[in-house]
Amino acid sequence: MSTSPAFLPVVAVPPAHCEYAGGACDQDFKNLAQFDGLFLYPSNPAMIANTIESAVQELKVRAGSNDWRSWRDLATTGQIIFCQVCKAIRFAKLVVADVTTLNFNLLFEIGYAVGIGLPVLPIRDTSYSRDQRAFDELGILDTIGYLDYQNSSELVQKLLAVANPSPVIMQLPSINREQPLYVVKTHTQTEGLIHLMSALKKSGLFFRAFDPREVPRLSLHEATKQVFSSLGVIVPLLSEGRTEAVVHNARCAFVAGLAMASGKHVVMIQEGDQKQPIDYRDVVRTYELPAKVPELIINTFISK
Repeated sequence: MSTSPAFLPVVAVPPAHCEYAGGACDQDFKNLAQFDGLFLYPSNPAMIANTIESAVQELKVRAGSNDWRSWRDLATTGQIIFCQVCKAIRFAKLVVADVTTLNFNLLFEIGYAVGIGLPVLPIRDTSYSRDQRAFDELGILDTIGYLDYQNSSELVQKLLAVANPSPVIMQLPSINREQPLYVVKTHTQTEGLIHLMSALKKSGLFFRAFDPREVPRLSLHEATKQVFSSLGVIVPLLSEGRTEAVVHNARCAFVAGLAMASGKHVVMIQEGDQKQPIDYRDVVRTYELPAKVPELIINTFISK
């Protein structure tokens, strides 16, 4: 299987900047060895999770010297969960990610894996179509080839037939020094977004933005190009009661994962106080009053 391309940071070295740590990575990478494949998937629905876990167990038996693991094999007890997931992603030769359902944690992790330059193989159970419409609206992953399955044996057979997967990112853009910030705008002109954009325009911090009202679909190529050419990324999350919040927040989760992997300064702001996915819960900043948004954003980048 392919390893990460030479132009990307060495993934076995703790990153110089991690938004989780608020600076240099504080994790120990010693005594960690590379392994063949890491399975990332939601725990719900249980029937799909069970199928994947059965496949992992069968792969461990059939694959001989190959080392296959799932996120359940990670030692997360007493540890920051995402830090353990991050290290596992960094030391895997291949990330196998189930996208049968739309899950924010998973999209963040896929973005992270893509951002470090690892091969990512999306898999999906074709007999389960609950979130298909949301995925169609989301875009981003629809141009990556999927591996379809309906049971664990079929999944194992197809995975063993995969040879030398390649990273998704093949070329990195230079930093856009004239507009170093990238903003993923919401489709709705919320009070929070209005305050955010007003503050950015007044601050002198030059930026570029994805606007779903102008371009409804953010492609994977465009997402990687915009994130890697930025110094900082801002993703305003919508309250779960908002129209199209699911698709927008899913897009933001992927972009944030991509940005964190590439060592960017990432600001995630959430209107209203609601429970966040475990992977990025500690980096989300919430607000009740839209007038508070400017200080959440501007102070962050001015202090950097």
